[in-house]
Amino acid sequence: MSYVTLGRWDKNDLLSMDQFSKYDIGMIQQYAKILEPYSGIFHAPRENLDFCRGRIMKGIFRGESNTSVSTRTRESFKTAMTRLGGESDIFDEKTSSMEKGESFEDTLRYLDACADIFVIRDSVSGSLEEYASILKRPVINAGDGINEHPTQALQDMYTMLEFLGRISNLSIVFVGDLRYGRAVHSLVKAVRKFPNKIYGVSPPELGMPEELRGGDYRDINLSDLADIRPDVLYAARIQKNLMPQEERERHSYRLEPKILEMLPKHSIVMHPLPRTDEFPDELLRDERVKIFEQAYFGIPVRMALLATMLGYDEKVVSLQDRRY
Repeated sequence: MSYVTLGRWDKNDLLSMDQFSKYDIGMIQQYAKILEPYSGIFHAPRENLDFCRGRIMKGIFRGESNTSVSTRTRESFKTAMTRLGGESDIFDEKTSSMEKGESFEDTLRYLDACADIFVIRDSVSGSLEEYASILKRPVINAGDGINEHPTQALQDMYTMLEFLGRISNLSIVFVGDLRYGRAVHSLVKAVRKFPNKIYGVSPPELGMPEELRGGDYRDINLSDLADIRPDVLYAARIQKNLMPQEERERHSYRLEPKILEMLPKHSIVMHPLPRTDEFPDELLRDERVKIFEQAYFGIPVRMALLATMLGYDEKVVSLQDRRY
């Protein structure tokens, strides 16, 4: 993959966190904070926005059925576009000319005339770069194989800012499947742009990929949590839908409630969802667990991204001056 690292993001495609600088992350967080009262996540929207009236977002979730399915990413993007006054449509390959043998590339060339921005998930790592080269309209990576999920990382950073008041000088412990977890990969890239300490705890064979290790990363055991006193415990399920079939029954882990006793009172526990056996219901009773708030924040963050990529920065900023 040859994603270009920019000093500042050009606001065209969003394919990787490599494209974002600290400035870009801060900009999206600022815009998301402005748009949160209009997102409807905690209360009825302050008012209906019309920034994107007449604009269309096309969602494409493709690949093997168990790698392309989505609830939070798909629905939050649809909600975000609606809250901005635009329209959204999810493309279905099964009712398209691809059933007649048309290539996906030719399908994209036609769909380019039918939407203003694309949100694409694909089971093949690195595939979004090829699709973006075909499409003239902006493309957002909604998850490409085991590679990345950059919009998840942006909402994760927003969650940290909301509950901890900062996104730097943090100690962050990632727990679970760090090898196949694309949300983990994008978040590591994001937090590494700031002075943070990064730790990993994983089952055998599911450690952090070598290219994401560095001077600020260290493998630990769960028993080290009391000494590290992390600000963030970030859990990720075993990504069985993204790993080879022969590996799916080999790996498992479970976070027991006693783990929370090792965390400081100010810390937060995060998870990109969906959760399975690794994150039992008992953990939800602890007020430091913020996994559903984390999911809700995907709506204002994706509102910020859509508004920015469609050229409505000034309209977003103008909302700061409104009086109610």
